[in-house]
Amino acid sequence: MNLGCFFQWALPVRRLASAACTIALVSLSVPAAAQTTPPAPGQELFALHARGGLLKSWYTADFRSFQGAIDCGVFTEGDGQGLSFSLTGEYPLANRLYLGLGVGYAQRGGSLVNPGSFPARDTSTGEVVTVRTENTIETTLNYLELQPEIRYTLVPDFLRGPLRAVAAVRLAFPMTSTFEQTESIVAPDNAAFTASGSRTRERKIAAGEIFSRTSTGIGATAGIENMLTIGQSLYFTQQVLFDYNFSDLTTDASWKTYGMRFEAGIRYAFISTPPAPPQPPPVRDTVIIEKPIIEPPAPPPPVAVVRIDNVMNESTQLEIGNELVATQPLVNAVFFEKTSAAIPDRYVRTVGRSKPDDAVAAHRYILTDIAELVRKNPEARITLQGATSGTSDEPAGRDLAEARAAAVREALIGLGVPENVITVKSSLLPSNPSNQDFEEGRQENRRVDIAVRNAPLQEYIAKRRYAELHSVVTGSVTLANLPYEGDGFLRLNIADTVVRVSESGDFAIPFTRRLDASQSGDLKVVATLKLPDHALQSTDEVLLSLASVPTREVDLQLDSFEPILRFDYDKSSLSDANKDLLRQMAAVLPAGTTIAILGSADALGAEKRNAELSRDRALNVEKFIRSISGDRFTITSSGAEARFPDATPEGRFLNRSIRVRAAK
Repeated sequence: MNLGCFFQWALPVRRLASAACTIALVSLSVPAAAQTTPPAPGQELFALHARGGLLKSWYTADFRSFQGAIDCGVFTEGDGQGLSFSLTGEYPLANRLYLGLGVGYAQRGGSLVNPGSFPARDTSTGEVVTVRTENTIETTLNYLELQPEIRYTLVPDFLRGPLRAVAAVRLAFPMTSTFEQTESIVAPDNAAFTASGSRTRERKIAAGEIFSRTSTGIGATAGIENMLTIGQSLYFTQQVLFDYNFSDLTTDASWKTYGMRFEAGIRYAFISTPPAPPQPPPVRDTVIIEKPIIEPPAPPPPVAVVRIDNVMNESTQLEIGNELVATQPLVNAVFFEKTSAAIPDRYVRTVGRSKPDDAVAAHRYILTDIAELVRKNPEARITLQGATSGTSDEPAGRDLAEARAAAVREALIGLGVPENVITVKSSLLPSNPSNQDFEEGRQENRRVDIAVRNAPLQEYIAKRRYAELHSVVTGSVTLANLPYEGDGFLRLNIADTVVRVSESGDFAIPFTRRLDASQSGDLKVVATLKLPDHALQSTDEVLLSLASVPTREVDLQLDSFEPILRFDYDKSSLSDANKDLLRQMAAVLPAGTTIAILGSADALGAEKRNAELSRDRALNVEKFIRSISGDRFTITSSGAEARFPDATPEGRFLNRSIRVRAAK
């Protein structure tokens, strides 16, 4: 480990004073420019607003250390809480709009925690065990902040006072920046650090000033403020603000902070003095002359019209051809909660529901997928292998494993699978168990594996016909006689694009539309303009003749082709199913195709071992493809970051895989 030292830091008084003067001059010049007429009697001239409260901070980070800290792994997130105080002067710019300049104090300190591990020898047994640790950085980060802001009254009378929106820019100048870095042992219970003959489970490894802190931070603030009237010109305020800082907290680490402020305060407004009421004129005899009442003309009706001028231009083209697609990877197991034999509610047991495109979410349909497989393949046979995470973790042992397999069997029978095609087995651990040293590994072992005979578990690769239309819709929007401003929205029925409309003008919206390969005739194009604020809507539609569109034939399109091959835990060897998939792929890809093989692993285990697994899986796939195809393809292989979330067992199973990408 490397130890660094910090440099002493002093408050940048000169820079702070310069920034404060600049913001103050801007804040004073805006009201001076806006004040072209004297204030009306009883009008608010100025207000002072003092407040304080609680500040909850969160960190987003991607660093191993900063100057003076020790590199013990990657810190990614953290949080903390503190106090915040501020004093703001406000000036009214318009009926509901206020310009403010505030100065405040904010405590944005907190902690970041990074889990780690290392091997050590247990002196009582002589065995090498894995010691899990937590590396913690506790920070004290106090700032002096300048905040130019805008406050806008959303509702003038909300709960006995105005409800206002707040938007601001913040300049933050550090006052206190210190840290303390400690390392503590999480498990096992008998592990300890030894120093100077004494044993401890926590040790301090670095501390001091944060000399590499960013001297001036820039951020933004937004939120809501409620004002309760408690007296003449006096309000009790409550506000909730969201802060985001664009600058990193230090110059040598990727480390940002955002937070929520919950503040209460007192606001006092200075009001212009109303003049004395005028004296009534002397009473005189008057002659009333009646004037004819002239009714003002009715205002013209509002107009909002959309018109489509054309749906074809020189770039319009219908692309027709074949494309290669791969089915979703399938995790053929049902995972259970600890000590439970009840199938979790997340698993779908109703036939006919539409599966999502995401492979992790699609795992919820494994039971209905197996039932559909048996329906299409009457000769298929199913073997259910129930397992646990071990008797020390789940004392019920084989009885629990049998109960889990029986629960899956009953669920499949309820979905129409005949009883005579299902065989039930059980064991304390699965045939290929995950690492029980990790809670995630024990979670994965609480499962029922589903094996299929006399039928493919899934069809991996398919070639299908497709048609894709590329064109541009042009037209115009006409808006007139609207009583007030309000945005409109323009949509096409054949595109996902939504265009915001605030005035009259022309539009051109490009679109790409997938069609049925055999579709012919006319395609209806509908443009819809909606103005919700004015309760107005307009539509126009035209027919696009597909027969008149120029076509381009594509031999084989590979953009959507990305098969995924799964591997067993801590294994890089190819299964028979994976070899079948690669044979299918090699048979349909044209000679000269460039194939990229990207290996990945789950988050369990050591980072070095995961990198080796990712590389070996990719290399083994590359060797097999070359063994069956010779030099027909250009092949590259490498390790890649897992693209599925590791929070669930099915996500980790999917990350033990390789992805294949192909390009001509």
